[in-house]
Amino acid sequence: MEQKKVLITGGAGDIATAARFLFEKEGYIVHAPSKSELSVDGHPFDIDKYIANYGSFNILINAAGYIRPVKFKDGKVLEFKRHFLINTTGAYNCIYSVISANPSAIIINIGSSAGTNPRKEWTGYCASKAALISMTACLADEGYKIVCVSPGRTNTKMRRRLVGQEDASTLLSPLEVGQKIFDIATGVEQVKWGDNIQMKK
Repeated sequence: MEQKKVLITGGAGDIATAARFLFEKEGYIVHAPSKSELSVDGHPFDIDKYIANYGSFNILINAAGYIRPVKFKDGKVLEFKRHFLINTTGAYNCIYSVISANPSAIIINIGSSAGTNPRKEWTGYCASKAALISMTACLADEGYKIVCVSPGRTNTKMRRRLVGQEDASTLLSPLEVGQKIFDIATGVEQVKWGDNIQMKK
């Protein structure tokens, strides 16, 4: 039986690392390219070239993300756009290329509770994650196997950079989020395609 292949963007992130560990443990072939190997904020042909080099994938996990909190009056349009370029357009480009090569691929977008719970100074992040959640539902309506997993507060490097140290017992762990991703992608947990699956401690 041919081994299934998984592509995880944002490979250096804690959630991506946890998901990679779980898939590899079960014998999946996992590609978790670094930013230098696959830039999701670059030209859409970047992902096409990657697939041309490595072949089609059975599962795509869009875990790459970007956030830079800023007060609205201090913000810049280009900075706002960068949130969409990575969190939304980058995910779209990856989905398009993976589906073009394998229409039956399973897609898991990593959203955020911020996509449905606005927070001051997070305008770009919240808006781009809300768009990702909506895009997921739209593509499911077209018949694709796609779902969004939206974790709440998670003990990642990104969160520690933003808010400092917190009581880890009050946070989701990257492994908990990775397990949810693995269970959905492998059919252990049955879901309705297009749903936004929210996680919290």
